[in-house]
Amino acid sequence: NIVIEQNNFPEVPAGFAQNCHQVTQLRFLQNNIQRIHQDAFVGLTALYYINFESNAIKCIPDGLFQYSPSIKYINLGYNQITQLDPNMFAGLPNLGGYELQFNQISYVPIFNFTGKAMVTDMSFDVQAYIGLMFNPIMNIHPQLFSSTLQAVNGQFLPVVFYFMKDTPTPTCIIDTNNYEIQYSNYLTVNEPFN
Repeated sequence: NIVIEQNNFPEVPAGFAQNCHQVTQLRFLQNNIQRIHQDAFVGLTALYYINFESNAIKCIPDGLFQYSPSIKYINLGYNQITQLDPNMFAGLPNLGGYELQFNQISYVPIFNFTGKAMVTDMSFDVQAYIGLMFNPIMNIHPQLFSSTLQAVNGQFLPVVFYFMKDTPTPTCIIDTNNYEIQYSNYLTVNEPFN
């Protein structure tokens, strides 16, 4: 594992740990990191846990996770991220959780999501969850939910998106596949309704 916390360095450079092939976890909390180089994770093929919470990261570079296909959990909460790349989850077949709470995200696009991990959270059997709580979300792509609903072995296993009630997000959305998206404590994807 590599743990670096409460320091003051602005960037994670390309290939910073490229000879550390056995590293499974990165924890870079409260370091004032503003940028992660696109090739930062070169050589980290065993990596499955990434936590860059409480930094000053503004964007997630395209292809950032391409060198670490074993990733199961990513936490980029409490940063300054404003945009989400539709392909940020592509090529991560084991991804089960992605935390993006407390950023500056205002638009949620359709994701190219390939994760197959099973995560149990909030009493749902879900394919994966994406935490978007406490962001100033103003727009959600109208087909976001229908594009992420998937049937695995004949079972309904959605990707669950969490949004807090207090964000200016619609309180109820019904997508083209007749799934109801509604608030309880969180905005979540629910079972098909009649």
